Amino acid sequence: MITFNFYKNLFVRFIIVFILFTAIGALSHEFGHIAVAKYLDYETELSYGSMNYYPNGYKEDIDVKKLNQLNEKYIGQNYEDLNLDIQEQFDKVIAHIETKFN
Repeated sequence: MITFNFYKNLFVRFIIVFILFTAIGALSHEFGHIAVAKYLDYETELSYGSMNYYPNGYKEDIDVKKLNQLNEKYIGQNYEDLNLDIQEQFDKVIAHIETKFN
């Protein structure tokens, strides 16, 4: 007959090491993306499990800042539910950003 021995101390250590290596693996994977983005001269942001990249000067651009302010002001509202004047503001700012960075 096969017997099963449960070693609590070993199990706890295994779980802790697994959690640590999962976090270390995810971050080191994202650092690989950042290294390539930096090599290609992009600005980057790192979050756990993801990274974002932008063209140089993107985050400091006045239109991007204006878009962020509009997003913060109307957070949680659907674009279709906004006043037409506000939709037009969004559209103008986005069009300016697209012409600069595309």
